[in-house]
Amino acid sequence: MRRALPKAYTRPFGNQCLSASRWKAQIVAEILPPRENPDLRGHEQAVQALGEAWRSGRLHHAWLLSGPRGIGKATLAFRFARFLLAGESAGAAETFFVSPDHAVFHRVASGGHADLMTIERGVNEKTGKQRSEIIVDDVRRIGRLVSLTPGEGEWRVIIVDGAEEMNRNAANAILKYLEEPPA
Repeated sequence: MRRALPKAYTRPFGNQCLSASRWKAQIVAEILPPRENPDLRGHEQAVQALGEAWRSGRLHHAWLLSGPRGIGKATLAFRFARFLLAGESAGAAETFFVSPDHAVFHRVASGGHADLMTIERGVNEKTGKQRSEIIVDDVRRIGRLVSLTPGEGEWRVIIVDGAEEMNRNAANAILKYLEEPPA
């Protein structure tokens, strides 16, 4: 005879035990890439800083999210990007949550939003393999986006996923865009 598991049943995850619902959420967060992940854990201070800047109307043109690999920096960046690109009425300003059912969520997840660009290590055309670093040609694509007015709303968003992977020329090129933002 099988016994039903109690509601408080926990499954081990790393060094911690999580309830069944948190375990499922953790697994989903582990599987989904940041651009598709609606779930954000932690980052309360970063969300608060972004929220204060947003509410005050003094949102800087560039933000740096730093920390160890795998803690959700890109997930936070894509969450905030979805919020900006969807417009004020689409999401909760306290958490920047935009429903996965929203059209902007789908376009961001698919990489098809006209006002969002993600800079990450590209593919070497000669070998067909992913490069070991972000090169200046990857960064120069930013110029095309920032030279145009936003196509779908009021914002253009560029996410550099893995800024530490830029080579020196790419880093210098992005600094130029940051120091001299377009009008």
